[in-house]
Amino acid sequence: MKKTSFLITFFLVFLYGCDSLEEELQEQSSVVVYLIDYTDNKFESGITFSVAKASSDYRALPVSVNIEEPSGNTNGSVSLTYTPTNLELLHAELSENGDSQIFSPDLLTNSDFFQLDDPIVLPGTVSIEDIMGPYQENFENTWEAISNLSVTRIFLDSDVLIGRFLYRPSENAQEEWKWVVILYNQ
Repeated sequence: MKKTSFLITFFLVFLYGCDSLEEELQEQSSVVVYLIDYTDNKFESGITFSVAKASSDYRALPVSVNIEEPSGNTNGSVSLTYTPTNLELLHAELSENGDSQIFSPDLLTNSDFFQLDDPIVLPGTVSIEDIMGPYQENFENTWEAISNLSVTRIFLDSDVLIGRFLYRPSENAQEEWKWVVILYNQ
């Protein structure tokens, strides 16, 4: 009886392990989201995600934007979503008063990122997608905020797509605006 129970348990563990192995073998892509202060172009925070690889044929970032404008006494919101899996890359509040907050994801501070000794030059072959743009601001100034991060180097070593979105929590509080820079590794 004990031997039969052991064999059944072993068989179930083996079956579960096979399912896990198949999931682990699924190809992965990576996304990094950086928040950079709009006023002084200083890197503030960021996060990386591993996502299921949807396609290697993207010519544009697979990111959608959903904006609900504030009205009356009700705050609005903005969401940036990785469309192949509906992963929310950013969910933040919009407020006419400028007292908005970022709800998700839980971002790492700038001190949590490894720094390189020498900044990386933005390759001339990389194009920048202005999400909900175009923006008049020069991307090179924003690039300087993340050009010394090791994660940025890793992404540039692969087939990367880069986009930026200007998060304006309030039109009346420009000091609260943030650049959301997204690097997508196909």
